[in-house]
Amino acid sequence: TDVRTDSAANTGDQTYSGAVTLNDNLNLLATTAGTIALNGGGSAAGKNLTIRVPGAITLGAITLTKTIAGTGYLDVTAGGAITQTGLLTIGGDLWAMSSGNILLTSLNALSGTVSLTAGASSQVWLNATRIEVGLVRPSDLTTTNVGITAANVTLEAPSGGAFITAAGTAGGLVTATAPFSTTAALTIRTLPGNGVIGDVAFPVTQGLNVRTSGLVQVFGDGLGTGTIHLVGDDAVQPKYEFSGDPLRRSVKYNGVEATNAQLTGALDAAYLDIRNATIEIRESGFAKENANKVLRRGVVTSAGPGQPAVDDSTGIAGAGVCDGNFTDGSLTCQ
Repeated sequence: TDVRTDSAANTGDQTYSGAVTLNDNLNLLATTAGTIALNGGGSAAGKNLTIRVPGAITLGAITLTKTIAGTGYLDVTAGGAITQTGLLTIGGDLWAMSSGNILLTSLNALSGTVSLTAGASSQVWLNATRIEVGLVRPSDLTTTNVGITAANVTLEAPSGGAFITAAGTAGGLVTATAPFSTTAALTIRTLPGNGVIGDVAFPVTQGLNVRTSGLVQVFGDGLGTGTIHLVGDDAVQPKYEFSGDPLRRSVKYNGVEATNAQLTGALDAAYLDIRNATIEIRESGFAKENANKVLRRGVVTSAGPGQPAVDDSTGIAGAGVCDGNFTDGSLTCQ
């Protein structure tokens, strides 16, 4: 298919069985129903491909090369899962949003930034030769729905050096919303070798910008494969399953070893013990102090086993007449 128009809209399915060559920017729109299948993939030099589909979409091998004359971006919005059967070669930026999973599990070649937003309780899996998380949507330069967001996020690259990081938290944000459990919220997969993610010289300020309080898992996590530097909000602490294990790769968060579940549980238990002991001591002190003060005022009805009682301010209980005096820490009755 040789496309020489800037849009192709349809209310039903669109299937492109052969390779699609873009001679212009192309908007593929399935407006009310149907799916779009690029079974033969597509290619363009400096042209942009925008896809809007209310259902799921399967992407074939798509090549959008970036030239001086154009940006060569891919912009996809789907009402269902986004999957692929071929490789994506994107010279510009990649942006995709789905109400379901986004599974780009082939070794894609991405030269620009990537923003992927999956549906609630869904997952993103991105496998690429280069991963730079996006800050801007390429089609309209807006900053909403950018970065990588899903319940469970998997980022896979040949090496740690393929993860492009920026100083501080200036890089695009990776958000994994799954709560802490035995299932990883954020998974990082790299091959042995150059496994370092982030800048070793600036570990506190430069790394992969993440936001998750769930479990972080690493594949290719043997000792000596390089430290993974994560950065983000101190109030949201990720947990690494092998933190402190001398035989595993180190994962640091804002320059400090990420905590693990066992340590977190131990710290929580210790905090609870300290908190309970503090409350007990404080309440005991209040009770003693109040008893002393109340006894001085004569309103304690029982001062303890075997001790005389004071009935309001009338003196010792049961006595007919009592002129009470409190001197030198002692209560006397005449």
